[in-house]
Amino acid sequence: IASYAWSQISGPSVVLNDPAAAQPSFVAPSVEAAGANLRFELKVTDNEGASDTDQVDVFVTDRPLGVYQVGAAKRRVTPTQQHIAGVSEPRIGGAPHNQRFNLGGFGIDPTQNFPDPIGTFGDQLTAPAEQPVHTNQQGQAEDTWVRALVLSLVDEQGAENTLAFITLDAAGAGNVIQQNLKAAVSAQTGIAPDNILFGQTHSHAGADLQGLWGGVPQDWIVNTLYPQAVAAVNEALAQRAPAELSVKQELSNDYNNYRRPRVDPEADSDAHVSLLQARRVGDGRLLGHILQYAAHPTSISENPRVPHADYVLGAVQWLEAQGGVALYYNGPIADASGSGSRPGCQVSSNEAFRPYESVHCRGEGIAEVVAPLNSNKLATGPLPVSLQVRHQSVVLPVTNPLFIAGGVFGSFNRYYDL
Repeated sequence: IASYAWSQISGPSVVLNDPAAAQPSFVAPSVEAAGANLRFELKVTDNEGASDTDQVDVFVTDRPLGVYQVGAAKRRVTPTQQHIAGVSEPRIGGAPHNQRFNLGGFGIDPTQNFPDPIGTFGDQLTAPAEQPVHTNQQGQAEDTWVRALVLSLVDEQGAENTLAFITLDAAGAGNVIQQNLKAAVSAQTGIAPDNILFGQTHSHAGADLQGLWGGVPQDWIVNTLYPQAVAAVNEALAQRAPAELSVKQELSNDYNNYRRPRVDPEADSDAHVSLLQARRVGDGRLLGHILQYAAHPTSISENPRVPHADYVLGAVQWLEAQGGVALYYNGPIADASGSGSRPGCQVSSNEAFRPYESVHCRGEGIAEVVAPLNSNKLATGPLPVSLQVRHQSVVLPVTNPLFIAGGVFGSFNRYYDL
């Protein structure tokens, strides 16, 4: 690169400390409670004389008392081809085991804590991923994501209370993973671990972070998941803006089915579709969404197996098309299987794409229940400005004989501290 040239395009005027630097800085101007957007243009010229320009927006706020501050961001955590092929990890006695990238919901692997060749036998009991990512018919990679939404409020005494909501496209995560991710985020952001809610979408085609189906390489957990979760939260913190919160809740069983024996003829899966949205004060721009519904994301189990968020991808992309970053938390799914499709949603006849497009249409339908496009039906809000946190620890006993047997073999040692 021969030169950098920064210039301000719009917003309250500021002075860049070095317009020719790659990363200049400036003193933030005084702004109103709603904040202000500053737009800058960068022209980069290389040693051959070729140049290109791009623009970046910087939102400035003074984070006043008694106003919600919300930011949201996401980071790709798609495994590499090396993670798919397997990473050599030490097992009992230091002997190696080739740890594959296993997905949820297929078989069970009690051998993963043993060195090869015993450990390799587990690959025949489950179905490890064979490709890092599914590419859709439009040529777009349907990546694995970690998403974060940060909510802060400064009280009248000037004390700031901050919550971080984090979701991951995964089948689930043991308490060791939960604790380590929260610790990593807390160490880099100062957010108390108890104020971090880390949830998994329960997508059965997502990473197995419980060890039930063979687990995933520690390299992906330590060097991809944790750092990218930290990066997402840090970006969300940096992007915080004054916001109003609103909630919308509707009832729909169009996208889930009761999957238990109907001993009670009136029994049905939970029909609640709930959506929390944050809009920037002043211009109403959507900053983030948190969506919840009860339906098992178990429809993607194709050959070859590929990490995928199932219908959750369709739901969050529907919301993100309206603005901001969307998180999805599954509801009480023990009784609920996913079903249905958004009316009018077109699905390819090509079998290589059809299953993925079908679940995408299901996710769109779930999101549309509470966030229809071009609708004047607004969510309930704005919510009163109040932020209280209550922590509750719950211990769930393990009664499944297969899980107990796996625990005896040490299958879950890297995921649960049993």
